[in-house]
Amino acid sequence: MRQYTTGAVHVAVTIIKQQDQAKRIRVTKRIKREWAPLFVELVKRREMGVIQPEKGVPPRLLFGLTPSGVSQAILKLTSEVTGEGWSPTDLRHTAAQRLADGGISHVGLTEFMGHSSDRIANVYFDASPSQAKHINDALAISPIYKNVAKIATTRTIDKEMLLGLPAEKQIGGVPHGIPIAGIGGCNLGQNLCMKNPVLACYTCSQFMPLNDPEIHQEVVDSLRPVVTEFAAASRNNQQSPAYAQLKSTLDAARRVAEELKSDREDEG
Repeated sequence: MRQYTTGAVHVAVTIIKQQDQAKRIRVTKRIKREWAPLFVELVKRREMGVIQPEKGVPPRLLFGLTPSGVSQAILKLTSEVTGEGWSPTDLRHTAAQRLADGGISHVGLTEFMGHSSDRIANVYFDASPSQAKHINDALAISPIYKNVAKIATTRTIDKEMLLGLPAEKQIGGVPHGIPIAGIGGCNLGQNLCMKNPVLACYTCSQFMPLNDPEIHQEVVDSLRPVVTEFAAASRNNQQSPAYAQLKSTLDAARRVAEELKSDREDEG
């Protein structure tokens, strides 16, 4: 353990959850500042001889306990605090599950667990109750979006107006291998657009959506399987640019379709 004048405390931890013995390396962990005084006091008591290491335990080990000694200490303390004994394994898996529920990245959870393979972390993401919400959000079917401010759809055009536009102002594309056309027009023109046509249109102020809700619903339905693949591949990594763009497009397209349906019902 190292203590710094700033009050920071670092400890060296051996990563033992590795099948390959060569990967069992020591890494440095920073202790939370509010916990640092506890570690400082522990070292003082060790140095003063108030706390003696268990028999056979090397003096260099901070807690001076054997693996079974650690387990017994944790079981005893958790039993006193909660009324039920919890083993280190229980706490380890509970912490991993809470991190997955809280939205930690796949890589981050793998590092936290000290695993060499990122596949092992999948079990925590698959069991996370928040995963369904993440998927639904990505697929633009979460009820939370019902309260999102409406997109301006007053500049809609009908099919006749769309067909009368120059070719470069009629939006079309093949995002992720899915042909999409006839969703509306562009004031700027696709040949001058610096963004990705179709995927960027629904969140662009230059977009003039076709006043046909079924067309926009088809876009949502066509792209949802793509989002599902991205979600599975990235474990819902919210930082992925492609994932974020698809999610934003589906949300916007869904809202356009819903607003057009609502307008049609009001007129009817």
